[in-house]
Amino acid sequence: MIVNPRFAVGAALALLAATAQAERPKGGKPHSPKASAIPAGQGWSCAYQIGGPTDTSFCKRTAAGCEAFRVYLKDKLGETFSDCAPRPVAACFTSRDRLSEAYDVFCASDFTSCEYERQGILKRPLDNDDVSDCGRVK
Repeated sequence: MIVNPRFAVGAALALLAATAQAERPKGGKPHSPKASAIPAGQGWSCAYQIGGPTDTSFCKRTAAGCEAFRVYLKDKLGETFSDCAPRPVAACFTSRDRLSEAYDVFCASDFTSCEYERQGILKRPLDNDDVSDCGRVK
């Protein structure tokens, strides 16, 4: 049987999003992104991966920040992303770097991309802790 890779990836991402709820302790409350780690401003600038194994995205608060990160991903990792485009909201999560104790934020254009990146952070508990759920940020 031949399986469309995009369908398989989409199904895997949906499963990741569903299991995120199961990881919360029984009776645990949703853990919102840390507000102080979210960059100030209104709106986002987002780019989408082109030809990668997943349909992922990222968002930065400014167009210049988005473009700089897009170029970094291409130069350092060989990943290709679309041009940055404005969006009114993003899906973001925060985590604390155990070494520096500083909070990091990751934002994407949609919850599926956010959850995909969040799951990657959760797999590195020695590097990060206090990982929030993905939340809608204006």
